[in-house]
Amino acid sequence: MNKPGKVVVEKIIKRRWAIIWHLVFSGLGIFIGFYLSWKLRNIFIGPSNTVCVLFLLFYSTTFKKKLLIGNVLISLLTAWDPDAFLTEIPIRFQPSII
Repeated sequence: MNKPGKVVVEKIIKRRWAIIWHLVFSGLGIFIGFYLSWKLRNIFIGPSNTVCVLFLLFYSTTFKKKLLIGNVLISLLTAWDPDAFLTEIPIRFQPSII
């Protein structure tokens, strides 16, 4: 639940540092996505991870204030996360049967 009285940004951490850390972790996540894409030889992981980061950026700046599109976007991103890892990555790492 949103708690407007317990704002972290500007009370505990400065807004500038929050934006910097957001960019650092988003960039790190994109880098890891492309690294996994390269190691697993799957061109889907890196670009789809980048799209998710961009969707979250647009959600936080614009879509959060829209009634339906924001909820639909977050539900799609929430559904995509376990689907990507449950369908793709375990297939690549199954031990071979001898």
